[in-house]
Amino acid sequence: ITELTDKPFILVGHSLGSVIAAMYASVRSHSSSASVSPKVGALILVDTVLPSDGNDNEVVEQLATHLDYLASPPQHPVFPDVATAASRLRLGTPTMSENLALKLANRITEPCDGGVRWRWDPLLRNRTGIGFNGNSFPKARYLELLRRIQAPTTLIYGDTSHLNRTDDLSQQQAAMPQAKRVFLSGGHNLHIDAPQAIANLIAEAAIKYEV
Repeated sequence: ITELTDKPFILVGHSLGSVIAAMYASVRSHSSSASVSPKVGALILVDTVLPSDGNDNEVVEQLATHLDYLASPPQHPVFPDVATAASRLRLGTPTMSENLALKLANRITEPCDGGVRWRWDPLLRNRTGIGFNGNSFPKARYLELLRRIQAPTTLIYGDTSHLNRTDDLSQQQAAMPQAKRVFLSGGHNLHIDAPQAIANLIAEAAIKYEV
């Protein structure tokens, strides 16, 4: 971040990315942090999530999952052509238009033997080391982290998102009572379902908080 700016900035995160953004903002939205790195001037969390409460039985299951992933390094599937890769993108995000899916597939695939494959590192599919769960990162600890955030915060939710559990929304509001809450028409992937509305909210925060 210090290579990008030396001034307060807007930090935007989506889904698990919003968790990373919130964790960063909790320690970099205070005035005292400005001497270390630029502070977060405004925070925008898009369809954010909370960790589960977890239980002791999940510890063994989680360890087994980690070992399984380490024993079988992930490999990208090979698609016969870019159009097929675009269709695969739309399976995960049905609201994505065919045109957008094709543009995205062209950008994130590369030629290989037998066709094309994703160009991003397949190790990113490896869940080993991911610890955002109730056993290694309890919900209570994360909620306390949210309470520490001093930057003006906007919480954006998709009105049809499957992640908007009533209890989670209530706990987020209790932890960040000053945060602005906005519900947009769309599901979890609001950057696809409502890109202009997201852009407008970011621009609004930039003007309001002069960042």
